[in-house]
Amino acid sequence: MHADNRKLLGIAIGIVVFVAWTGAASEWDDKGCSLTTGYGYVIVHGGAPDRNEGCEEYFGDTSYTDDYEG
Repeated sequence: MHADNRKLLGIAIGIVVFVAWTGAASEWDDKGCSLTTGYGYVIVHGGAPDRNEGCEEYFGDTSYTDDYEG
């Protein structure tokens, strides 16, 4: 494979990974977490939230919960 083709393939794969990561992070955002926090939770929790996972506000701070009720 030509070096330029490898570079383009690497860029394309990077874009696909970023789009998928953003999609999963936005699901955390839909469950009360900030999008920035969602990016981290995608890595820590292995993807989008389960039905019972999300974020809830405790004393003015948003925190992870595995007992999310929406």
